[in-house]
Amino acid sequence: MSWMSALAETYDSCSKDRKTLHDKVPLVPICHTLNNMHITVSIDGNGHFIGSEVIPKDEQPTIIPCTESSAGRTSGLSPHPLDDKMIYLASGLHLRINNKCTGDKINNKRIEDNSEAFSLYVSLLKNWINADPTNIKIRAVLSYIESGTLIDDLVATGSIVLNDQGFIASKDECPNAPLFEKAKVPKEQEDAFIRWSVDVGDGRAETWNDPSMYSSWTSYFLSTQDYRGLCYITGDDVPLAKNHPSKIRNAGDGCKLISSNDNSGFTYRGRLETPEQAYGIGYGVSQKAHSALRWLIGRQGYYSGNLCIVTWSIGGEDVSNPADMDYDMFSVEDDDDAYTNEKAAKLLNNRIRGYNSQIIDKKIHIMAMDSSQSAKGRLSISLYDTRLGEDFVGRLESWQEICAWKHDYVSVKDEDGKKRKITFIGAPLPRDIAQTAYGVNADDKLIASTIRRLLPCIIDGIRIPRDIVDSVVRRACNPVSMEEWEWKKCLSIACSVYKGYKQGGYNMTLEKERRSRDYLYGRLLAIAHLMESSALKSAGESRQTTATRYMQRFSEYPYSTWKEIELALVPYAARLGTMAGYYQHKISEIMDMFEGDDFRDNRKLSGEFLLAYHCQIEDHFRKNDEDETEVN
Repeated sequence: MSWMSALAETYDSCSKDRKTLHDKVPLVPICHTLNNMHITVSIDGNGHFIGSEVIPKDEQPTIIPCTESSAGRTSGLSPHPLDDKMIYLASGLHLRINNKCTGDKINNKRIEDNSEAFSLYVSLLKNWINADPTNIKIRAVLSYIESGTLIDDLVATGSIVLNDQGFIASKDECPNAPLFEKAKVPKEQEDAFIRWSVDVGDGRAETWNDPSMYSSWTSYFLSTQDYRGLCYITGDDVPLAKNHPSKIRNAGDGCKLISSNDNSGFTYRGRLETPEQAYGIGYGVSQKAHSALRWLIGRQGYYSGNLCIVTWSIGGEDVSNPADMDYDMFSVEDDDDAYTNEKAAKLLNNRIRGYNSQIIDKKIHIMAMDSSQSAKGRLSISLYDTRLGEDFVGRLESWQEICAWKHDYVSVKDEDGKKRKITFIGAPLPRDIAQTAYGVNADDKLIASTIRRLLPCIIDGIRIPRDIVDSVVRRACNPVSMEEWEWKKCLSIACSVYKGYKQGGYNMTLEKERRSRDYLYGRLLAIAHLMESSALKSAGESRQTTATRYMQRFSEYPYSTWKEIELALVPYAARLGTMAGYYQHKISEIMDMFEGDDFRDNRKLSGEFLLAYHCQIEDHFRKNDEDETEVN
């Protein structure tokens, strides 16, 4: 099943529920689009002005009717049939704008003449009225528009502000105007979009929430579609789409998944003469697929820069997004048994399978989209995969199991809004892995690219790329370059990533019988750190230990660096007195476990030593907690 047919089928399945029209990002009816509106104009059934209101930012997304060309317009004139920008709705708008200057700046981008735009809008609205002559609301809008008082009415109600010369004030002249301060219009006041509230006594004044308005426009527009051909998605002879919608990831997104309007470049030319020879997609299929995708992204999509990832089932059930698993779902109490591989796997599997219980026997679709620019150009599909729910959940379980490690860097909000820190067992989010590998200030494109490379590791079970593993381990070996909290987060994520790279061949608790060189060296470094930390604490000092400061060099040259660390421990052993015996005994015990010449091997350590270091530290503090409990 192609991604378009899957999305069209999702639309058919989920649009039956009218509640989807009122979601934060609604499932938009075909022949309609979602756009940010900035002003609501209220009129009565005879086209008389009642009032206007500037719309706050969070209330702006609005379902509006559109034509095929207006839904995907990027340049040129192509009006929406009802709700649109002032350039289409306000007769003589250009006469109310000072095009010569704005303050001290020459401004050539403001509207020079909107006569043609206004004429196109009126013509489109009249055609709709001719097809639905009983529709009082669109008649009222036409009557009001033709009166030519829109700008004066908006000024009178304070929705638009004029400058001292009586022209519409620019952003430079009046930055505190309601359209800038409240509605956050990005450019000039005349760029605001207007929607209509028409009071005809039927209780549905808001045209954008009126199902009868949806069906009226849809019926009319579909009757005008006469360009037919073979739809490559359904195989039927149907009206074909010439232009495809934008606004896929959000209401301001100008990128398109499908476009063939470049008749001078290489979109299709070279092999074909016309875009129709390259592909044919039914208008209805295109509208349904794009509407469903927009709805799914708003409902359960994951963003990282320009990258967007969405996971769904045809029936619209909740599905875990592999790029955005809920950390709180994996939270655990501080129970020693929970950190064993067997217990952790059971815990993770139960929770993942429980959350996804509704989709076990359904087909799951995963889609990742990216663009080189944030709001224009082409939106590419970097990943599309489909599989049975059982297989999908199994992959999530496997990823969480092989990368399972103890983490305590996450804060979540309770129902009362208060934050609390959680300890969880599982795999870090791909974004956290990317930021650990390249730093929190890394370029958004690099982070997005890394997340995209990690997706196949989760859903296809391939190994984590070696360069990502090396980068994560390298940064975790350099604690002096980070604050303590950041390094602790980096360390636990590095342990997860390295364990995942090795396909889960390590336990989360200290493996006292493991005799590999790198593991033993990691334990030695941890004991050295604990010994010096204890001495510093008893003296009331707070600074980095020698083990911490030398960790990076230790990872490169363990044997030669250990000699220096061991010498540095001598004065701290003297300060600890008899308490030093515990740590010295541990060091001797670990050194006795080296086999052959492993201890004298000065080659670079692998990420395995970080796992041992972390486990040794955790084992020490867990035992101390147990001892205190026994004493009490």
